[in-house]
Parts: sequence; structure tokens; C-alpha cells
Amino acid sequence: MANKSDKKRSGRIRNLFGFLTWSLNEDTLTIKGKGEMSDYNRYKTKTVPWISSRKSITTVIIEDGVTSIGDAAFFDCTSLTSIVIPNSVTSIGNYAFNTCSSLTSIIIPDGVTHIGNSAFFDCSNLTSILIPNGITTIKHCTFLFCSGLTSITIPDSVTTIGNYAFSDCSMLISAIIPDSVKEIGDGVFVNCSMLTSVTIGSSVTNIGRWVFRDCTSLKHLFLFCGNPPQAYYDKDFEDEDFNEHFKTVRYTCILHVPAGCKEKYANADGWKKFKNIEEN
Repeated sequence: MANKSDKKRSGRIRNLFGFLTWSLNEDTLTIKGKGEMSDYNRYKTKTVPWISSRKSITTVIIEDGVTSIGDAAFFDCTSLTSIVIPNSVTSIGNYAFNTCSSLTSIIIPDGVTHIGNSAFFDCSNLTSILIPNGITTIKHCTFLFCSGLTSITIPDSVTTIGNYAFSDCSMLISAIIPDSVKEIGDGVFVNCSMLTSVTIGSSVTNIGRWVFRDCTSLKHLFLFCGNPPQAYYDKDFEDEDFNEHFKTVRYTCILHVPAGCKEKYANADGWKKFKNIEEN
């Protein structure tokens, strides 16, 4: 808990335009000015100006003119429930909201084109997220351990989904990956134990290891790719767990493939492990 002396404080953050200013009034943090917020090291969080009050901050207001949210800016602000992000913000840094475990929702402006690695890592009460249309890559571990997340909307601008992006989102029920996506990284849906249906668009060419490991409720996997995406496979480990990224689901999940493509999938490395393959 913050000391009484921490309840009202203020300061400046240097950037290329001069300074941003910040002020803390009770449990509300306000940041204003023009330009980028500083990046911070999550392993050296003492450099974050409001670090001593992080556990008591419930509201963050970022005023128009600020163009970025820095790395680890709100790392471990476990009481944060509300944040206002202006349209001027175009970038959200690595670990920006890491372990903001009281945050239930967030509106990301359409102008945001970059969301960093682990930006929402362990935001365990976040229930939904709308990813803006300017995002092309969902970075590694962006929503890892968002165990309250029940729905995600992935826009058509996204081409790559990084490793473990939605891993351990244990309340996620379904996911639709649009036609724009070409690569899906390792472990993207690992331990999403309530996931029942996943749709993968027509452009995916590569799928990493263990994407659906321990997705014990997955019943339907819809693929719209005419050619089976390359599923990571090493023939030197053909009978080993190393290759079993479909191990949990290959007996219980129906693999739905485009008309006329069943034979291709039935003979493709990785995909041939599925016992139930049906044409759409």
C-alpha cells in the first residue's frame, strides 16, 4: 500500500519534444504532454516514476498528444481497473500492462499499429479485447495468462500471430483467424481448456509446434487452406512427443478441410495424425 506522501505527487518524463508531465492524485494517474512516453525495464522498475504507488493506482488517464505507452509503464499495477488511451497513441510497449490483474476491459484506439511482447501478460480479469485494424503482428505472449478472456477479435490486417500469444487463456471459447494471417507461432492456444472451435483462414502457410496442446475441449478445427499448412515436424523424432503438437486433439477433434482436399491432409505430416477429417 502506498504511503500518504505518495497520494499526491507529480513529475516530468523527458522525451524528444521536451517533457511529458504526470500527476498522481489519490488513486488516479494522469499523463499529459506531447510525444512518446519513456520505456522502462521490467527488471528495474524502480526507474518508473510512479512505481511506489503502483499497487494503489486504479485509474490511468493519458491525455491527447501522448503518442506511445512505454515498455513496462504500468507493469504490476494490480489495482488498475480503468485506463483512457487517446487517439494520438500509436504504440503500446512490451510488458506495458503486464500483471494488471484487475483490468477487465480496454479500448485500444484504431491508430495503434504496434502492441509489444507480453503487453497484456497475466491480465487475468480481462474478458474481451478488440485488436485495432492497424496491427499486423500479434507479438509473442501478448495475451498469455489472460485467463478471463472469453472472446478475441483479430482484424484482417494481422499477418502473423506470435508464439504463445493466447496461451493459457483458459476461458476462451472460440477463435477465428482471418484470411490475412500467414503464420501461426508455437503454442498459440496451449492450455486453452475451454476452447471448442477454431477457424483458420485460407492464407496460413505455417503452423508452429504445440498450437493446440491441452485444448481438451476442442471439437472442431476448420481450415480453409487448399494446401495443408506446414506443421512443424522433424522426421528424426517421428514417434516422439516432440512432434505431437496435435496430441491432445487428434482423436477428439474433427478436422474440417475444403472440399476435395481430404486426401491432401490425410497424407500431410502432422495433419495425418487426425483420426476424423471431413470436407466442408
